Amino acid sequence: MGSSQIEGWAVGAFSGAVVDFSVTDTESHSGDKSLQVTMQTLGSDNASWDIYAAPLPMKAIPRGNYTVSGWVKGTPGAKADVAAQEPYSWAVLSGDTLVMTGDWQQFSFNLTLGASVSMLSFQFNMNIEGNAGATLYLDDFSIVLNPSSGSSSSSSSSSSSSSESSSSSAGGGLVDNTIVFAPGDGSFNSFVPHWGGDDIVLEATHAGLVISNWGRDANGGTYANVDGVSLTGARAEVIVTLTQEQVDMGIALQLFLQQDSDPWDGLYAWHDNLSAGDNTLVIHDADGIDNLSRVGINVLYPENYDGPEIGTPIVVKSVVVILAAD
Repeated sequence: MGSSQIEGWAVGAFSGAVVDFSVTDTESHSGDKSLQVTMQTLGSDNASWDIYAAPLPMKAIPRGNYTVSGWVKGTPGAKADVAAQEPYSWAVLSGDTLVMTGDWQQFSFNLTLGASVSMLSFQFNMNIEGNAGATLYLDDFSIVLNPSSGSSSSSSSSSSSSSESSSSSAGGGLVDNTIVFAPGDGSFNSFVPHWGGDDIVLEATHAGLVISNWGRDANGGTYANVDGVSLTGARAEVIVTLTQEQVDMGIALQLFLQQDSDPWDGLYAWHDNLSAGDNTLVIHDADGIDNLSRVGINVLYPENYDGPEIGTPIVVKSVVVILAAD
């Protein structure tokens, strides 16, 4: 089958392997779904990565210390190699071999990234002798940036479970001159509605900041204040997931860094060449305006648009602000 994607996962089967990858509601560690991998025939090359499943890669902070964890259930005796790695060089940073017990079992390990590592992923490799005919279920995976110098932790997670609220937090943690808002640590709970605030619904979940009920007439947006630091001169990057319906409507997204008091000056980056799936919004070097202290995203309908309102939520997967060097 080669490589493909399924609901936030990259999956693949090579060297003649016959595998069924699907999201199922018959098994889950939490919520009501998990990724099911049923291996009918193994690949002939005896390489464990000839059958694999991996959450999509996340941006990482060089030299950051991360905890990689998740839950897996499978046919007793079946095995899986789990590895944290650089997504494009495939260099393995840390890993373990798991032996299935028939019950849900957790794995977890820590690693510290090198100075040049800025992306991180982990992968389940299952083309292992004895796995023919076995089924594995994967759920509730996360990559968590561990606290450093008293800062908050940040994470990126992948799961086929239903959404659940994160705990409260004061905002993104400051680590190595970088502020990160991400699923799992409660940092997305510091975002509040912007414009059209009576209509907008925000929910921080394991998938990200889920934003729904945009008001067509008022458009709408969301932002978070970042206290105690200046965003002047910073670089901001946001990953937003859109559906094909939203792209077909012609909506635009606007990333902004703004003052939190009168005159409310700010820098705004307009993005209207969008696609279904993940879109990266960027502001480069926010110079020229002092006292920038909030980061946010606006959604804008096309001018004179008279069609239906957005029927599906928009998901903000991560917000990263890299501060200007002193």
